[in-house]
Amino acid sequence: MDGTAVPAVKKSQKDMTKAERKALQDQQRAEKQARRAAVLAERGGGGSPASSGHGKSGAGKTSGTPTIPITPTAPTSTASTSTSYSRNEYWEQASLLSHIEQAKGETHLAGREVHPAILQLGLLYKQRRICGGNARCVAMLTGFKRVIQDYQTPEHSVMPRHLPTHLSPQITFLVSMRPMSVGMGNAIRYVKYEISILPPEWSEDQSKEHLIQRIDDFIRERITLADQEIMEAALDRIIDGDVIAVYGRSSIVERTLLEAHRQGRQFRVIVIDGRPLNEGRWLAKILSDKGIQVLYTEIHGLSYIMEEATKVLFGAHAILGNGAILGRVGMAAVALAAKGRRVPVVVCAETYKMTERVQLDAYVHNEIGPAELLVKQKRDATAQPEAKAPLEGWEERPGLEVLNLMYDVTPVDWVGVLITDVGPVPCSSVPVLLREYRPMTYQ
Repeated sequence: MDGTAVPAVKKSQKDMTKAERKALQDQQRAEKQARRAAVLAERGGGGSPASSGHGKSGAGKTSGTPTIPITPTAPTSTASTSTSYSRNEYWEQASLLSHIEQAKGETHLAGREVHPAILQLGLLYKQRRICGGNARCVAMLTGFKRVIQDYQTPEHSVMPRHLPTHLSPQITFLVSMRPMSVGMGNAIRYVKYEISILPPEWSEDQSKEHLIQRIDDFIRERITLADQEIMEAALDRIIDGDVIAVYGRSSIVERTLLEAHRQGRQFRVIVIDGRPLNEGRWLAKILSDKGIQVLYTEIHGLSYIMEEATKVLFGAHAILGNGAILGRVGMAAVALAAKGRRVPVVVCAETYKMTERVQLDAYVHNEIGPAELLVKQKRDATAQPEAKAPLEGWEERPGLEVLNLMYDVTPVDWVGVLITDVGPVPCSSVPVLLREYRPMTYQ
């Protein structure tokens, strides 16, 4: 009997040889791939995988896109299946990340009902020209104001009922370009709530004016004034002689440091940066241009540089229901290094970024960014001008995949204090804030 064949007599894996167990695993993997291929074929989506019965070149491919095995490991010689998936489907089918939806970023999917302002905004999201939770939320609400201004209620309809259906394709398009943040989701719920309570006897112009005013109120009260309150509370924690470590670029952290310098406080800043966005470079430039002493480093120098820091100052993408902080990928590593050096960690975030969702790790909910952000880096300075980047043409390498997770989760125990627009609180008090201040969103 061939040692690589699955034994005819069924016996436990404990009694099998190593070769028999390997063959059995290959067979089970092939059967699993075939079942997934059948499910995708039933869904009727484009780019469905080729059936295992076709071995010709080009089978199962769409528009020349290279295909790869569904399993994250390289195929072995004993595997007899040719089932393959396009790279766009790889992370959707990988078991660990199958629940994370990746933005398609296809503008041709926009329907006629998508407003030109929303179409332009979606392109800016896709190109990462607008980054940061606050900037994205303000831009989205500003786009909604344009949509409301140009909206006209159809005959035999009322604005409170029809306008939400008109906003739905705008939201769907923005999500298709880039997944929305927690703060954006809360802002959308606020807008829909304000639409639902419009008095039916109001005229269309009166209703539009009221909605635009309420959107302006949200931006002013929940973002602009909230940042002012957070900045004033954070300033109390900056003293002369401080060495403040920051990660990436947060708008509220940037404002706080600039205001502290304007008030004449003497401190140094360590800007820790990380790929793929390298936002910290801009923060280091802005602070140094204002006369602040800045030390710039990337995250690989974290363990050394943390010995100099006296406190760490973060922004946040979202505050989870269990008090954990969802932030730019790499933030958890900085917080862990600070905890190991007993350096206090201060997180600044607005209450509109709070959510009842609970995460224990970054795999439960995340955003998969474009792989090109990781692989398209400048060539090494010592390389020849004609030399290619190491990962250039990675799409043509069947054994190589690129994963670009955008966020990670910082546990409650690694954060000293959370500064919000209602004051400094411990992260353990987030459930109380959700219960007491969530109704403020609808006032």
